[in-house]
Amino acid sequence: MARPGPGCARHQLKILSANVRGLRTNIGDLTHNCVLRHSIDIVVVTETWLNSEVEPTFGKICGYTHWTRKDRQERAGGGGWLYASRKAFSPSY
Repeated sequence: MARPGPGCARHQLKILSANVRGLRTNIGDLTHNCVLRHSIDIVVVTETWLNSEVEPTFGKICGYTHWTRKDRQERAGGGGWLYASRKAFSPSY
């Protein structure tokens, strides 16, 4: 692993993986008490009850890009989301 040179900012990538049963009722807690409080860079959420009734824009986190949502295909319910902070992929100078 390369070390940052003099004058370069050092940033540790923070990743959160959460198995959230009931994202609709737990999104506030997940967002405010975990993601924002700890400045998480990448958030991966699996949801047991994810289905077509949950809008693709549900759970949007301010300052994060909604990259992908993958619903389970082989049976009803379940899937996941992947969010990434804009700063996680911005060069630090």
